Amino acid sequence: MAPKSRASSKRQRGETSQAREQPQAPTFERFQTAEAFGRYQRLMSTRSIRQERGLEIEVPARWNWGPRFLAQPGDAFGTVVREFYANAKDGLQNNVCIVRGVQVDFSCAAINAYYGTIDHHGDDYYHRDLSVGMISRVWLNNIALSFNPAAEWNIRSGLASHMDYKYFQPSDRAILDFIKAKLIPHSHKGNVRRDQVLLAYCIKEHKTIDIGAIINRNIRETADVKGRVYLGHSYLITHLCQLAGVPIDESQEARVLPQSYLSQQYIATRYRLGQPPANGDDDDGMEL
Repeated sequence: MAPKSRASSKRQRGETSQAREQPQAPTFERFQTAEAFGRYQRLMSTRSIRQERGLEIEVPARWNWGPRFLAQPGDAFGTVVREFYANAKDGLQNNVCIVRGVQVDFSCAAINAYYGTIDHHGDDYYHRDLSVGMISRVWLNNIALSFNPAAEWNIRSGLASHMDYKYFQPSDRAILDFIKAKLIPHSHKGNVRRDQVLLAYCIKEHKTIDIGAIINRNIRETADVKGRVYLGHSYLITHLCQLAGVPIDESQEARVLPQSYLSQQYIATRYRLGQPPANGDDDDGMEL
């Protein structure tokens, strides 16, 4: 595949050329507190929105992954997403965010209801990720070896931190890129975080996964962190806001375009051996 020009990649990877909304003085309708407005200003200037993408894959019927979850998403609205995250920190206790004066429910149940997925309380992924500090290094090594006989963990502070992207086969890379776009958007160039590796393992081995719990957890972490991280779940957040009745003038909103759909044809072409580039991101992705 011929490399994309920088100009075309930029148009696909971020918001459209339509000008971003300029920050306004905080009002009750837009921001609950002056602190929330301050967070909005910081999000506008330092954080990038990670676009979502769909995946064509066969999954166990017991997972009940509805077509909406795997389908290719449409456009999202960047300003709405940034306002959501700016206000979300004030609603972490009950998983309700006030966006333009309207309550938006981002609980596990609300997310699963939107996607048509099941509440898997105590699912295999969540249990493994939370207990990683108490399980044996042998178990973690076995997970690494399930992807590649040469794979090994990078260790930080005595715990498995991440794996190098080069250890993953093309079919596994497609799943990882879906995870980074749809479920756990945090990433570092060339590295795959432990939670992303464990989630890819659970998908590969058909373990139970609670989609709503994973996304809710990621939204909460993103809203509460002070560092530079991706603002993920842009399409989901846009539609949760629309369903709640948040006033949105689509003609005035900067649009965030989705990444390429991970169809089987796309995977067979783009993820053949040696592709995508070994830095760990499809060329539709965004790096901070």
